[in-house]
Amino acid sequence: MTVEREAEVTPWFADDFETTTDFDGPPVPYELNAEEVEQLSNLTPGDSRLTVLGAKIVKGKVVTKTRTITAVRAEDGTLTATARTGRVRVWAWAIAVVTSERIFTGTTIEEYVDKAAELGGIHWFHNLRFDGAFLDAYLIDKHPIGLGLKVGDWRPRSVPPGGLGSLISGQGAHYSQYVRLDDGRRFEVRDSLKKFPGTTVAALAKMYGHEVGKGEIDYTAERPKGYRPTDEEWGYVKTDVAIVRTALRVAESLGNTGLTIGGDAMHEYRSTMYHGKFRTVFPLLDRDLDDWVRRAYRGGWTYINPTYQGQMLNETGSVWDVNSMYPAVMHSSSGNSFPVGPPVRLAAGQLTLKGYPHTIVGALLDATIKPGHYPIIQVKNDARYNPVQYQTEVAGVEWYGTEVDWALLYDQYDVEIHEWIAGFAFRGIKGLFDRYIDKWMEVKETTTGGMRTQAKFQLNNLWGRFGINPRHAARYPSIGLDGAVHYDLSPEEYDEPSYTPVAVWTTSYGRDRVIRAAQSFGERFLAADTDSCHVLGVDPGGLEEHETKLGAWKREAVFDQATYLRAKAYAERVIGKDGTTEVEAHVAGLPRKLLQGARVEDITIGARYSGKLVPKRVAGGVILVSTDFEIGERDAWGHRN
Repeated sequence: MTVEREAEVTPWFADDFETTTDFDGPPVPYELNAEEVEQLSNLTPGDSRLTVLGAKIVKGKVVTKTRTITAVRAEDGTLTATARTGRVRVWAWAIAVVTSERIFTGTTIEEYVDKAAELGGIHWFHNLRFDGAFLDAYLIDKHPIGLGLKVGDWRPRSVPPGGLGSLISGQGAHYSQYVRLDDGRRFEVRDSLKKFPGTTVAALAKMYGHEVGKGEIDYTAERPKGYRPTDEEWGYVKTDVAIVRTALRVAESLGNTGLTIGGDAMHEYRSTMYHGKFRTVFPLLDRDLDDWVRRAYRGGWTYINPTYQGQMLNETGSVWDVNSMYPAVMHSSSGNSFPVGPPVRLAAGQLTLKGYPHTIVGALLDATIKPGHYPIIQVKNDARYNPVQYQTEVAGVEWYGTEVDWALLYDQYDVEIHEWIAGFAFRGIKGLFDRYIDKWMEVKETTTGGMRTQAKFQLNNLWGRFGINPRHAARYPSIGLDGAVHYDLSPEEYDEPSYTPVAVWTTSYGRDRVIRAAQSFGERFLAADTDSCHVLGVDPGGLEEHETKLGAWKREAVFDQATYLRAKAYAERVIGKDGTTEVEAHVAGLPRKLLQGARVEDITIGARYSGKLVPKRVAGGVILVSTDFEIGERDAWGHRN
């Protein structure tokens, strides 16, 4: 499976589905058991909750169909429930033409596929993982429910009539689908979230300056077959596709025709290199060497100072962010050079090599944190240690790092080496990325709206493309016995890597900058989150302060109350320029909208929130099931901090 390729010059469209939130079968009374009643104990009068009970399958036969159960708490406290079977479906769709103001609409998936095939081109959905399940359910299910297309790993122009080519990662990330109907008509579907990562449609409206913001409709209203949307509902779905169209126009105007923003950034960078051809500067590393280099590839430093962890702080503090941290450490103004060329192998215990300033070295070691210093070691694949916790003391662990990492390690820990494992050394060059970064920094500083937003995406997504993992599997859609779309995992494949050392040193330089900044604050330091430091007081200390300068530190916020529970779980009451305050809370795994209106004192271990929506694949597509979320000592991945 190849995750990136260049697109032909074909028309673009912004598409959206509105879908039912329950099965279309008639509701029948359902008797709740004792366990279900207990689970619904926090359901308040006047509220309802829907859950999905999966099909019971015995020896390849469906004994009980998948059902939805809707429980309702009456005002007098009485709890009743109904069950439904059937399918979910699309009740409205829209297709916005990127090159004009025209928007096509309809009310069935059959109409959508016919119109998309008539138009051809590339159709972008903002979150294809959700909408794609409805499309897949119709495209591959057997007649008369669906079209019965055959699924394969075909690329766009090789899909046969009656075929569906899918580009879905082993982790379930949807990139693209290539549809060719029996009559030969074809169209491609892509995920615009890969072009504008981490965004919602509402956020895109603000970021790209769309004049009309995203509205609201009642998603849970009953919409039976044959339902005709109201004018308000048509306005909602048309606005959605118009917003995404606005963002796509900016991307298309820049020639960003790839599947992802990372691929777009890399394509542009390769076309502007002045240090030589890409594979001359960044040669292809063999599989074993690339795997070895990845041992030193780690993410950003996210850490809570245990001195303040779990406390309610009623003191003034501030948040300091590095301006465009990863582009900053890649730029020559940082003083950093980057590895190039094929590496030279170092003998065990050899830490330097003349003319080769960049090294990755591994060792078996013990380490104990120095007094007043913050930990940086995480240990993976060792049952003795929590893999996401930074350790203050380790014994007999393998650790790999760049020369930047090793210098930081010795500053933070007392280290005893038991055995040097081996290492590799690289030549270095400064300024490799200056032309690209300078261009987009100028755009960021001199424009507003969509172009400024696009500049941020271009700046922040180049480095990660160097580190894309060549080992991957793919998934292909199929219809299970329960009638739902399932995504079957293929065997692992191997594509050629880009040049992983660039990504390794980018993150290494970034961590070094943030950790040393945290250390400089001493006891004032509260927390760090990849490119930011949260501290007591408002004095920047020894940091270079500037609103926009690349690599300088910007005071992002001032707060008068805060609490820090664990990494990526904290809240701060931020003071606005007009003196008003607003709580900004962040809890990994909990949607931001559920934290709206929360007070700092509400963010505690054991606090429960209702309304987190979890997708469940069912016949016809996906149902979003409301669940409870409890802030626990463990993070969103189940690790205790």
